[in-house]
Amino acid sequence: MVRTMTTPIDTPTPTPMPAPAAEPTLDLAAPLRRADLRRAAGPLAVGVGDDVRDRVAVGRAFLRTVLGDDRAVYGATTGFGALVGFAGRDTEADQADNTLAHLGAGQGPDLDLRLVRAALLVRTWSLARGVSGVSPHVVDALVAMLATTFTPAVPRLGSVGASGDLIPLGAAAQALRGRGNAYVDGVRMPAADALAAAGLRPLPLDGRDALALVN
Repeated sequence: MVRTMTTPIDTPTPTPMPAPAAEPTLDLAAPLRRADLRRAAGPLAVGVGDDVRDRVAVGRAFLRTVLGDDRAVYGATTGFGALVGFAGRDTEADQADNTLAHLGAGQGPDLDLRLVRAALLVRTWSLARGVSGVSPHVVDALVAMLATTFTPAVPRLGSVGASGDLIPLGAAAQALRGRGNAYVDGVRMPAADALAAAGLRPLPLDGRDALALVN
């Protein structure tokens, strides 16, 4: 598979993050509303109920069952896009690395932090449907991130196509892993430092997790 080098990006003027608002917890089991996307601009308490946990766990267990049958599973045991006919990497961690490394081609100044956080709330809500095979800890990590001011630095220019906002979401996923750059309280810094400042840990991913975050 092809690996690409992450291209340096311009540093925009930091966007101040709003102070936490005393609002009710957002429930991932409930419909997502426009007002919720605005609330995601600042620290947002998101609830993960038993119904959400159960369906995410069921989806993950189904993926594990399929993998145990030695079947080809897109993004888990195969390549991506035109490389679907080729085998994936030998380890799940390497599969995740390969998934995200080839998306590190974003350019230009960073997107507005409010837009990035709103997009990640939508992604969290989507993964909480339980149909992606994502690991439950990925949903928990996104919920933990939304409760802080941590925001991935996402380049403004990149692919947006039928299969997803690949390069922007790839940059977000990398930042959650402690790679690239991110913001805390509107200040841009290396993502690993931002995670530490926000009290978060780097997010471990396998190939299917990485694919679910971007596609």
